[in-house]
Amino acid sequence: MDSLLVYDMFGPRGQVVATASRSLATPARQIRSFWDLSDPDGSRIGFWTPDHVIVASFPWWDHADCDLARFPDGWLPLAPEPGVRYDDSEQGWFLSTTEHDGWVYVFESDLDLLLTGLTGAVEAVAGPAPGTILLEGVEATWYRIPAPVFRKSWAHAQAEARRMVAGRGGSGKAG
Repeated sequence: MDSLLVYDMFGPRGQVVATASRSLATPARQIRSFWDLSDPDGSRIGFWTPDHVIVASFPWWDHADCDLARFPDGWLPLAPEPGVRYDDSEQGWFLSTTEHDGWVYVFESDLDLLLTGLTGAVEAVAGPAPGTILLEGVEATWYRIPAPVFRKSWAHAQAEARRMVAGRGGSGKAG
């Protein structure tokens, strides 16, 4: 099976099941975290390639540093078993990840557009730029990252978060 389930939700237009071919996912062989520390609602995290291409963002995750610092060692947005999809959504944002054959596939899109623009079973097609796909006209990003790189990047981000929190007088560790 070449396609992976990226989105499955019951919305105003009924049940939607969206899949994307693994071959459409743009490889990101190296990623690293970046932090937005300027927001008054708290720090936010994202991940990008060495060329500054964003492969995953968490625009509504206020105080990501505090959360990551208190989460158990090794936490990351990925299901514990390969082939099982992890997803998260909030305020018009949707992200899903799936590990398959040594890669972590990362899908990200606008939740409101997914809810209102898709119906039934949808298969993604190539988007207008590398790293993008289209689901019935709804644009999404679609990347694949080597699983060890994904895990190492999240472990590094958690260590950074703990240093930031400890530098502000917090424990920097789950208690």
